Amino acid sequence: MAFSELLQHAGNLGRFQIILAVYTTSLILLLTTHNYVENFSGAIPAHRCYIHLLDNITSESKLSRNLTAEALLRISIPMGANNKQEQCRRYRQTQWQLLNSSDLAINNTELETEPCLDGWTYDRSTFTSTFVTEWDLVCKSRSLKLGSHSIYTTGLMIGSPVGGYIADKFGRKPVLLVAPLLFALLGTCSIFAPSFPIYGIFRFLMALSMGAIYSNSHILIIEWLPTNATPLIVTVRSLILSTGQVLLAGLAYVFRDWRMLQLSISAPYFVFFLSLWWSPESARWLIISGKLDKALKVLKKAAHTNGKKHVEENLNMEALLGAVDFPSKCLSYFVIKFLKRRPSIAFVFFLAGCCTLINIFVPKDIPFIRLGLALLGKGSLALYFSISLTYNHELIPTVIRSRVQGLIILANGLGSALGSLVVVTKQYFEPLPMILCGTLPIVASICVYFLPETWNLPLPDTIQEVERRYKNCKKTSTKEEINNLQDTTEC
Repeated sequence: MAFSELLQHAGNLGRFQIILAVYTTSLILLLTTHNYVENFSGAIPAHRCYIHLLDNITSESKLSRNLTAEALLRISIPMGANNKQEQCRRYRQTQWQLLNSSDLAINNTELETEPCLDGWTYDRSTFTSTFVTEWDLVCKSRSLKLGSHSIYTTGLMIGSPVGGYIADKFGRKPVLLVAPLLFALLGTCSIFAPSFPIYGIFRFLMALSMGAIYSNSHILIIEWLPTNATPLIVTVRSLILSTGQVLLAGLAYVFRDWRMLQLSISAPYFVFFLSLWWSPESARWLIISGKLDKALKVLKKAAHTNGKKHVEENLNMEALLGAVDFPSKCLSYFVIKFLKRRPSIAFVFFLAGCCTLINIFVPKDIPFIRLGLALLGKGSLALYFSISLTYNHELIPTVIRSRVQGLIILANGLGSALGSLVVVTKQYFEPLPMILCGTLPIVASICVYFLPETWNLPLPDTIQEVERRYKNCKKTSTKEEINNLQDTTEC
């Protein structure tokens, strides 16, 4: 008997699946906040060199007491090329002669300057503290702040395949228990980091845990759902990710200190860790791993939770979660449910590429058209994101699903890392980044047709099943033969 039939007897879309969906989606609510938190916790405020005459409140200079702050800055900080005060240099000697209006013609470039040897003074009107102001990651050290995100991305790239390997070997639940606990501990410890390198290590380890959480939380709920319910959960998860990004803005408004902001998005994972003790293991994985007794026990628990007093009884399906926001991701529900995978993905790729290429020829003085094309292209890629979450799992058997999913996320991270290099090509030929970003999706839309179609087919469990299924699907042309193929699919 195929697992899809076993799941149907136990209740394939009932209270059990809803509770599990809440558990797994709550895990990813704050993941997006950690992806973008350094936009706030690592914000670079306006800054200038520390000036003894102005910033040293114990200064006994009577002359400086009679001068305004603007005058003191004028004689201490040189002006840059944009007629703004330098942020990284100061005069070696106080230039008192600049106080005289008759000396305005003095060439500032001839005056001797030096780096900010005594540190910097920061504008704290927006954020009371960031890790940039904490460790003076400005001027020559500014690249360290930019490197922090690269370190974090690298952790995500490594964490996904490593977490996938562990999940395929030891199960989904152990990974989803350990990873959130580590994530909460590391996120909390990061606010006590004594130096930026230690902070970077904590962020790297957090990213390792996040990669495992993201991929395995999705796999666990997908393996407990029937194929026709997948579009809804994929849509909900996509909306939850977007909600997390909106939530971050609100938290950053409330918590202006980077430590409090970091704590507010890390501590909830202690609660998630405790709640996951009651979550089940994947019955699919238990069956494939030969743990039939445990699989039967979990299925009985699902049947009891779903109100199945007798497994032969039919259960009315319940709605899982709904959403009314974010149009592109809401549209993905109908696309995944009613349209074939390959044409859908090929269309959104082709549309995104065309929108990007057309924008090259639209004049910059027509911003509404350029913005409309950009939004249409971005919406197409958002639609692809939801569809691909389903298509990836329909192509991959249960025995290696976590590992392959980890490699897919690794490839996504690599593409994200290379994105900055694409922007650099603009200095050689201005439209080149747009050409690359527009051509690659069109090429991808062609490559999609070399992949098999999986619409309305149950998830495969073994590699042999995948080979047998797609070999038969390639020869099958009638609807009746496809139905027979589904009926004969074994775990």
